[in-house]
Amino acid sequence: MFIHECFLPVRGLLLAGYFSIDTKENINRYIGKEVYLIPDTNNIYDEFAIGICFANSKDASFKFGYIPKEKSERFHKFLSHKGKYKAYIHNLNSSSNLYNTDYLFIKVCLEIKSQEQLNILFSGLL
Repeated sequence: MFIHECFLPVRGLLLAGYFSIDTKENINRYIGKEVYLIPDTNNIYDEFAIGICFANSKDASFKFGYIPKEKSERFHKFLSHKGKYKAYIHNLNSSSNLYNTDYLFIKVCLEIKSQEQLNILFSGLL
C-alpha cells in the first residue's frame, strides 16, 4: 500500500459566503477540516460528479462544491474500485474572488491497495 496525494480546486462552490475571508481567523478555522467525497448520481451536468461535504455534517447529502469535472470520472472509477481516501480543506485563496475556480482547495490522500487502483493511478487518470 502507498499513499498518493493530490490537490484539487473546489468547483461550483455553493457557500462562498460560508468560507468567509474577512479575517485570518476565519480562514484558519477551515484549514485541515475533513471532507467527504460523495458521488452525485443525479447531477444533470456530469454523470460522474463527485460532491464535497464536511465530514461532521449532520446532512451528508449537503454538498458545498464538487471536484473538477475533468477529474470526476477518474475519481468515480477509483471510488468504485473500493478506493479509500482521506480528504481535507487545504487552502483558501484569500486573494481571489473567483469562487468557482481558485478560491477553495482540498487535499486528497488516496490509499492505493490493489493492482486495479494502481493501474488507475499510473494510467494518468488521477
